[in-house]
Amino acid sequence: MTDYKADFNVQPLVVNDELVLEAIEELGYRFIAETGSELAIATLHWPYHTLQLEFSDDQFRMLYAEVSFTGSSSLSRINEISHAVDAWNSERVSPAAYLSIADDARINVFFRTGLAIARRASLDQIKAFIRVAAESTVVACETFVEQFPELGQRSGQASNSFGDLDFSLTDDSQLPTELSIPRVRSVLRDLGIEKTHGDDAMVLAWINDILVGFFLESGPSLLVKGHWDPGLDPDREYMKAALVCNKWNEDNPTTKAFCVTDEDGLQVRVEFVADSGAGLNTSQLILNVQMAIHFILSAIDRISTEIQGHCAVAWPEDTN
Repeated sequence: MTDYKADFNVQPLVVNDELVLEAIEELGYRFIAETGSELAIATLHWPYHTLQLEFSDDQFRMLYAEVSFTGSSSLSRINEISHAVDAWNSERVSPAAYLSIADDARINVFFRTGLAIARRASLDQIKAFIRVAAESTVVACETFVEQFPELGQRSGQASNSFGDLDFSLTDDSQLPTELSIPRVRSVLRDLGIEKTHGDDAMVLAWINDILVGFFLESGPSLLVKGHWDPGLDPDREYMKAALVCNKWNEDNPTTKAFCVTDEDGLQVRVEFVADSGAGLNTSQLILNVQMAIHFILSAIDRISTEIQGHCAVAWPEDTN
């Protein structure tokens, strides 16, 4: 697909099916419009996978790209695939990978990426999100098909290849602008998080006893990473921790959780990614930072409780 330069001087709009379909058409993808669904918008087909664009209104209005393979794998490969999913999630910003076991005991692998649209989005922001989601999932699927060819059972569909919240926007401050770490640091201060460390490439903050890092990644995108370091035994406790993280990923599309191993043992990371290829206005940036903190702490709360029996997050005490 051809590159394009985003126009920051366009006010975001309420995102509906028509805006998403317009973005797909302008990008030149083949697609099938999902006219019979309230949430699903369109399905795009590739040789090894399908990508479905859909809305979600669970807590925050989101646009998701959900990717599934055309094939599946044997349950006997659960250990290999689980390690591959963790490796992908730890090494790649997006999309998030997770697996599920079907009723017929076959393993299915999925990828997911999302865009927060509760504060509206411009056509260029939607196009940037879809383009990055489509291109990154092609890389993801090709990587997994190389390791697990059975996932790539070919589809007969025509495929692609590469060669309701209403907010008033009344001034120029609501136009998307280029994302930067100083802007993120300013938002954190506005949210009451003043003790931060870092430079123009990253900012780190301890939030409720959890180390949270904010980084700019290629795309560009805002990567927010939560660190929980229980120092588990990787030989004895990996599979339990990996399955708990995978269950979180399956049930919670806004973040991805995965295991990493360092000299101190098995640790857990949780990541939230906000696409910013067409910029973010201040309202959109505040929303994404709030969502990142909320969902990362919620993930570590659930995961740490299931793995070690108590919560690693120091939630403020309810004084009411």
